[in-house]
Amino acid sequence: MEGPILTPCELANRWKMQSKTLSQWRWSGRGPIYIKMGGNIRYRLSDIEEFEKQKVRHSTSQILDEKLKQESDQITYLKVCKS
Repeated sequence: MEGPILTPCELANRWKMQSKTLSQWRWSGRGPIYIKMGGNIRYRLSDIEEFEKQKVRHSTSQILDEKLKQESDQITYLKVCKS
């Protein structure tokens, strides 16, 4: 592994949240990419920074626009699959 590595506790401190939240995110697949070796969870700083960049928003409507696009893409996919 190259570059700095953070523990779940260190990442939780960075983001001012509980490490329990990160655990829930890992379970649901919502959080940043992580490494699991021998039962230990670690996060590469480069992956964390990339995840943070993806979460930057200019307005709250941007989130709504993204959700609507995802729903539209899913509907299009369903129509194509049924044809």
